[in-house]
Amino acid sequence: MNPLRLLVVTAVVGVVGGTALALWREARDAEELERLQDAADQLPAVEFVPPEAPPEKAGPVKLAALEGLPQYPGANARHLSSGAHQDIAWFSTTDDIEQVLSFYEKEFIAKGKLAVGHQYSPFAGWVGYMDITDHRLHLISVLRQSEETLVFPSTSWPEKMLDGAAAVPAGLPVVAGAEGGVAFDLGAGGRQVWLGSFANRTPDDLAEAWRTGLQKQGWDVKRSEESGLPKLDASGPAGSLQVGFKRDGPMKVAVSVTLAGGSR
Repeated sequence: MNPLRLLVVTAVVGVVGGTALALWREARDAEELERLQDAADQLPAVEFVPPEAPPEKAGPVKLAALEGLPQYPGANARHLSSGAHQDIAWFSTTDDIEQVLSFYEKEFIAKGKLAVGHQYSPFAGWVGYMDITDHRLHLISVLRQSEETLVFPSTSWPEKMLDGAAAVPAGLPVVAGAEGGVAFDLGAGGRQVWLGSFANRTPDDLAEAWRTGLQKQGWDVKRSEESGLPKLDASGPAGSLQVGFKRDGPMKVAVSVTLAGGSR
């Protein structure tokens, strides 16, 4: 998987995961809806390159991400990512975003589901519903690219994602204070992504904490800056990795760790 492909897949995973968490939090605090707008704004303006497709198989496709979702006409959905309490698939269609969102919303309502959704612009939006019994979220995220619409069906348990923060991949340091950690496997090459946040920290002091921790575990670390924020590139016993830092409020920092070649 090349760096461009990994960047976009990571962005998609982060947006779907962030949207799922924000939707669940809406029931407890309506102000969290404002975070949904940020998710679309953080998408990188680069081309989506899908993972290598598995061999075609006859018969219906059974993916965890599609459970509880209707079959979109002509869609050939494929696996994109699996993580702690979350599965994501993807497919493309020439239909515009309005058609895709309208189809799913009508299907959800026809099945007696309480559908919620939002279209940010002609290029991005989402629609979904939550099972009342087990609090399982079924979500459709859509992005318009050139002459096609990319559709990302997903299923997740946001409560479990918040209550049981995922640990960082094996071989990486555990930096104290992590909140709401979520981990994903991207398949090819043993690629993994870990997303978390830290309160009452700054990007600079967190970058130093990660740099020190990585060096103690035998990693060769190089620090640089991107858009005024620190960034770490490292190589070591578990492969190669990148650590990114982004402000998430006055005294909160979001951290993303992308590891290639390791195992969790």
